[in-house]
Amino acid sequence: MSDRIHYSSGNEHNPSDPFGRVELTIEADGAATLEHHWRMGDGAWTGRVDPAAIERIRSALADSDFPDVPQEPVPPGSNFRHIDVGTQSAMLTERQGRNLDGYQDAIPVLEALAHHMSGGAYRPDLEAGDPLVTDVRAAPPE
Repeated sequence: MSDRIHYSSGNEHNPSDPFGRVELTIEADGAATLEHHWRMGDGAWTGRVDPAAIERIRSALADSDFPDVPQEPVPPGSNFRHIDVGTQSAMLTERQGRNLDGYQDAIPVLEALAHHMSGGAYRPDLEAGDPLVTDVRAAPPE
């Protein structure tokens, strides 16, 4: 599978979301861009994602029902995650992302990538483990 992976999480306009919104795009060759939008200001970075991390994401999504997500009532204030791979797309709540097979393995990798690329600005509370991205550089937000 050589499709681009795009991950979006959060909402910078939701007062109950302290982390804002991230938009992470990972190309098939590992080139990555991250945009972080939150109340304290915006940031953008580029970097190169470790091929093993890309494989972990793809493998986890292969173990899920991606792009299918069960329809459930959405509690007010829910935080959504969007995952796009090529032309397939899934939208799920934070709770579904923690509990659904495959997604519960893919999303922590995506969150850790966003954390590392942002230099900890996104999810400063996250214990993200080993860096999965190299050659990180600040870039002007779009």
